[in-house]
Amino acid sequence: PAHAAPAHAAPAHAAGVSLSGQFAPALPESSLRGSSRHPELTDGAPKGRLGTGELTTRATHRRLGTTASTASGPDIRLPVQKPCVVNAAGVTTGGALTELLVTRSPSGAARATLTKRYPGADPTRTLRALGPLTFTWDDGAGGTTPDGGLDEWSGLALRGNALTTMRWQITRGGTSPSISTEPHGTGWGAITQLVDSPLYDPVTKGWYVYGLAPRLRGGALVRYRVEFVPTPTALEMRVRPAGSVSGFGAVKGLTLVASGVKRDVLLANTSTGHLITITVPRTKTMTTRTTRLRDRTWQAFERLVATSCGDRTVLLGVDDDTGRGTVYDLSHISGSRVAITRWRGSVPTRDLRLIAPLRGMDYEPARGA
Repeated sequence: PAHAAPAHAAPAHAAGVSLSGQFAPALPESSLRGSSRHPELTDGAPKGRLGTGELTTRATHRRLGTTASTASGPDIRLPVQKPCVVNAAGVTTGGALTELLVTRSPSGAARATLTKRYPGADPTRTLRALGPLTFTWDDGAGGTTPDGGLDEWSGLALRGNALTTMRWQITRGGTSPSISTEPHGTGWGAITQLVDSPLYDPVTKGWYVYGLAPRLRGGALVRYRVEFVPTPTALEMRVRPAGSVSGFGAVKGLTLVASGVKRDVLLANTSTGHLITITVPRTKTMTTRTTRLRDRTWQAFERLVATSCGDRTVLLGVDDDTGRGTVYDLSHISGSRVAITRWRGSVPTRDLRLIAPLRGMDYEPARGA
């Protein structure tokens, strides 16, 4: 039988977990239908040059409706991973969907395993950005799939000026690969990164999504409200603009580090070398508060990928110029106070033309108060 998702996972049709990439364009309101090099450190930061999303270990659960996560309680962290890992997925220059698993050796060195899972994932070579991807599987024990089960990766992607849900499926025996796409309109040319805050609120039946538009009004962080509305024929996903704040033209990488009923907290690095947090209160009028964690040497990373691990955050920074990724441990972020320790070595990322967090049905974001 299909493996049931844990109780804290959001329903496939109701929360940002399984539809973590389905965001709205940075233009009018839209209505969508739901479906399925770095040398030694100085003060904890890398010398020289320093994108997107959050990630957890791979899930082994089929997409099933369960009780949604609720936005309540004090700050908590994701369940402790032992050991902490980075789990991401991307598309190579040759067009293959590839998983990146980064673990830490006993000596503290970062070790990467790249596994090509789906050749020909971008046959038209038009993908220019990926949102967080969700991995699910069916072991085929119920006789619903051949060859021992079915693996699926799904999420949003930017294809030229359009937003599209991508879904890649392949049987465990390596046969019958299929790609399905669901377009969600055009007008996405200004958006370069997407970050969702997938903590589902059962009262308002929605969550927030943030888009980075570096060329809009000198660099804007745009927020959207995503909610599902039942109709006679389908569950309709509606995305409404929920404010924007300018002044973020220097931001390069962007990722979520905490989410809750009162606020969302994003982590970003800038072209001027700063490492900052952007706190966004969950109020009707969008405002932001920016706090510097480091003042220099963080400019090299084009993408940041963060995951909570116990009482700290594990951060992967991807440098497209060197084709390498660097991993850091961040202590609990309290205002501007945070200790940063770099894992030894670096991991290869040059072949990954695109990279995104890889989530599963056991994903739950760190919650803000």
